[in-house]
Amino acid sequence: MKANAEVLLLEDDPETLDELRRHFASQGFHPLAYRSASRAIATLRDGGPAQPLIAIVDWDLTMAPDQSASCGDALCILARDVPDCLVIVYTANGDSFRVRSEINRAHPRAWLHDKRAGDASQIGRAH
Repeated sequence: MKANAEVLLLEDDPETLDELRRHFASQGFHPLAYRSASRAIATLRDGGPAQPLIAIVDWDLTMAPDQSASCGDALCILARDVPDCLVIVYTANGDSFRVRSEINRAHPRAWLHDKRAGDASQIGRAH
């Protein structure tokens, strides 16, 4: 029996996170959904079975219940510990040189997605 591929979802808005979780579960993935970077990092560092195939990451986590770690911190862990994971970072500030540079420093292989294109566009890109 083969387990469903894992998708890591890091989104601080509970409604958007629930929408992403439902969508990926309906596509046969096992969603690992987190509202804060610190929780996602803890899961990746626990040495457990978390080896996501895809990670969908919101760059702006200002509504996260725990602010002890940033999106950049989570991206660094993904880049180092799960190098084969396809990482998609979405932000409304993708046209900002500073934001693009910070994302690239944290995870040089991450794909950038413009949040202004809407949730459906972002979900579609992961397929």
